Amino acid sequence: MNRRSASDLVLDESSHVYRWRGRVVPGLTEILRSAGMIVSRGSEADLTRGSAVHLATRFYDEGRLDWTTVDRRITGYVQSWIALRRLTGLVTLWIERSVYCRAFGFATTLDRRVALNGRSVLLEIKTGHPEAWVGAQLEGHKLATGVDDETLVARLHEDGSVASLIRMGGTADRAVLMGAIARYHWERQL
Repeated sequence: MNRRSASDLVLDESSHVYRWRGRVVPGLTEILRSAGMIVSRGSEADLTRGSAVHLATRFYDEGRLDWTTVDRRITGYVQSWIALRRLTGLVTLWIERSVYCRAFGFATTLDRRVALNGRSVLLEIKTGHPEAWVGAQLEGHKLATGVDDETLVARLHEDGSVASLIRMGGTADRAVLMGAIARYHWERQL
């Protein structure tokens, strides 16, 4: 399945290849991986669980979750997301939005942009403890969207308890990201 945004960006979800106006462009994850920041993305089971949870939380946020289709192994994670939304009053503004950063030549897909306590937040949803590279990923999301939102990770819990909000991103993460982007593009010019 391909997802097209209004900006001429197409994401082939099966291969996770981005095309900007027909030209293949690197994804942010590819850039971070090439810099050695992402060594492993987890086991196949972890990736499958994460994808299923993302889809279920998306359907919940869009008001179209059918609980009869939710695998019992991810029910707690979805309930953790729902508990966070209810406790904080979090309102979803964007869901799974793909964007292209013209200034730095990469594409990425944001999990969520939300309103939380009267402010806009770029939010990543994780089913495990976020690794250090997620801070750079969130800084990349800020670059690509052109917003200066706070950046948080919603760490969902298998037992259904309220998700933890973890602050990530910042000056050091931005510097590391900029180095990774520069290195990626420089290596491809040689």
